[in-house]
Amino acid sequence: MKNSLFSILLFILLLGFLTYTDLSFKNLCSNVIEMCDEMEKSLSYSTKEENFEDAMSIFNLIQDKGKIAAIYINHVDYDALLNEALKLTIYIEKDDSSETEASLHLLKYSTEHMKELQVPKIENIF
Repeated sequence: MKNSLFSILLFILLLGFLTYTDLSFKNLCSNVIEMCDEMEKSLSYSTKEENFEDAMSIFNLIQDKGKIAAIYINHVDYDALLNEALKLTIYIEKDDSSETEASLHLLKYSTEHMKELQVPKIENIF
Protein backbone atom coordinates (compact mmCIF):
# COMPACT_ATOMS: atom_id res chain seq x y z
CA MET A 1 0.00 0.00 0.00
CA LYS A 2 2.83 2.33 0.88
CA ASN A 3 4.55 1.68 -2.45
CA SER A 4 1.33 2.37 -4.33
CA LEU A 5 0.85 5.72 -2.60
CA PHE A 6 4.44 6.67 -3.26
CA SER A 7 4.08 5.73 -6.95
CA ILE A 8 0.87 7.74 -7.30
CA LEU A 9 2.45 10.75 -5.58
CA LEU A 10 5.51 10.51 -7.81
CA PHE A 11 3.31 10.27 -10.90
CA ILE A 12 1.32 13.35 -9.85
CA LEU A 13 4.53 15.31 -9.24
CA LEU A 14 5.89 14.30 -12.64
CA LEU A 15 2.64 15.24 -14.36
CA GLY A 16 2.62 18.60 -12.55
CA PHE A 17 6.23 19.31 -13.53
CA LEU A 18 5.59 18.45 -17.18
CA THR A 19 2.48 20.64 -17.27
CA TYR A 20 4.34 23.55 -15.69
CA THR A 21 7.31 23.28 -18.05
CA ASP A 22 5.06 22.93 -21.08
CA LEU A 23 3.11 26.07 -20.18
CA SER A 24 6.32 27.90 -19.33
CA PHE A 25 7.89 26.97 -22.66
CA LYS A 26 4.80 27.94 -24.67
CA ASN A 27 4.67 31.31 -22.88
CA LEU A 28 8.36 31.85 -23.62
CA CYS A 29 7.80 31.06 -27.30
CA SER A 30 4.82 33.41 -27.48
CA ASN A 31 6.81 36.21 -25.86
CA VAL A 32 9.77 35.71 -28.21
CA ILE A 33 7.47 35.69 -31.26
CA GLU A 34 5.77 38.90 -30.11
CA MET A 35 9.11 40.60 -29.49
CA CYS A 36 10.39 39.51 -32.91
CA ASP A 37 7.26 40.88 -34.58
CA GLU A 38 7.68 44.21 -32.83
CA MET A 39 11.34 44.32 -33.71
CA GLU A 40 10.63 43.56 -37.38
CA LYS A 41 8.33 46.55 -37.51
CA SER A 42 10.76 48.87 -35.75
CA LEU A 43 13.99 47.89 -37.55
CA SER A 44 13.61 50.49 -40.27
CA TYR A 45 12.86 53.53 -38.11
CA SER A 46 14.54 52.78 -34.77
CA THR A 47 18.07 53.72 -33.90
CA LYS A 48 20.88 51.21 -33.63
CA GLU A 49 20.86 51.50 -29.83
CA GLU A 50 17.12 50.83 -29.56
CA ASN A 51 17.40 47.80 -31.85
CA PHE A 52 20.35 46.50 -29.84
CA GLU A 53 18.39 46.89 -26.60
CA ASP A 54 15.44 45.03 -28.12
CA ALA A 55 17.72 42.22 -29.29
CA MET A 56 19.36 42.02 -25.86
CA SER A 57 15.95 41.82 -24.21
CA ILE A 58 15.09 38.87 -26.47
CA PHE A 59 18.42 37.22 -25.62
CA ASN A 60 17.95 37.83 -21.88
CA LEU A 61 14.38 36.51 -22.02
CA ILE A 62 15.49 33.29 -23.68
CA GLN A 63 18.42 32.94 -21.30
CA ASP A 64 16.47 33.63 -18.10
CA LYS A 65 13.14 31.94 -18.74
CA GLY A 66 14.49 29.15 -20.88
CA LYS A 67 16.46 27.32 -18.22
CA ILE A 68 13.50 25.21 -17.14
CA ALA A 69 12.41 24.76 -20.74
CA ALA A 70 15.88 23.49 -21.63
CA ILE A 71 15.21 20.53 -19.36
CA TYR A 72 11.88 19.84 -21.03
CA ILE A 73 12.85 20.20 -24.70
CA ASN A 74 15.90 19.08 -26.61
CA HIS A 75 18.74 21.25 -25.33
CA VAL A 76 20.17 21.51 -28.85
CA ASP A 77 17.03 23.39 -29.95
CA TYR A 78 17.28 25.66 -26.92
CA ASP A 79 20.95 26.33 -27.65
CA ALA A 80 20.11 27.13 -31.27
CA LEU A 81 17.57 29.73 -30.11
CA LEU A 82 20.05 31.25 -27.70
CA ASN A 83 22.82 31.33 -30.34
CA GLU A 84 20.55 32.92 -32.93
CA ALA A 85 19.50 35.61 -30.44
CA LEU A 86 23.17 36.29 -29.74
CA LYS A 87 23.93 36.49 -33.48
CA LEU A 88 21.11 38.99 -33.81
CA THR A 89 22.74 41.32 -31.29
CA ILE A 90 26.09 41.06 -33.07
CA TYR A 91 24.58 41.75 -36.49
CA ILE A 92 22.81 44.83 -35.14
CA GLU A 93 26.00 46.02 -33.50
CA LYS A 94 27.94 45.64 -36.78
CA ASP A 95 25.21 47.38 -38.86
CA ASP A 96 24.61 44.37 -41.08
CA SER A 97 20.96 44.89 -41.97
CA SER A 98 20.49 41.89 -44.25
CA GLU A 99 21.94 39.48 -41.71
CA THR A 100 19.93 41.18 -38.96
CA GLU A 101 16.68 40.57 -40.79
CA ALA A 102 17.65 37.02 -41.70
CA SER A 103 18.59 36.23 -38.11
CA LEU A 104 15.38 37.77 -36.81
CA HIS A 105 13.27 35.74 -39.24
CA LEU A 106 15.16 32.56 -38.39
CA LEU A 107 14.70 33.17 -34.67
CA LYS A 108 10.99 33.75 -35.15
CA TYR A 109 10.54 30.72 -37.41
CA SER A 110 12.51 28.42 -35.10
CA THR A 111 10.49 29.53 -32.12
CA GLU A 112 7.20 29.01 -33.95
CA HIS A 113 8.33 25.57 -35.10
CA MET A 114 9.39 24.50 -31.61
CA LYS A 115 6.09 25.73 -30.22
CA GLU A 116 4.18 23.71 -32.82
CA LEU A 117 6.17 20.60 -31.92
CA GLN A 118 4.78 20.76 -28.38
CA VAL A 119 1.22 20.26 -29.59
CA PRO A 120 0.34 16.57 -29.34
CA LYS A 121 -0.45 15.42 -32.87
CA ILE A 122 0.19 12.18 -34.70
CA GLU A 123 2.84 13.76 -36.91
CA ASN A 124 4.72 15.03 -33.84
CA ILE A 125 4.74 11.63 -32.22
CA PHE A 126 6.05 9.57 -35.12
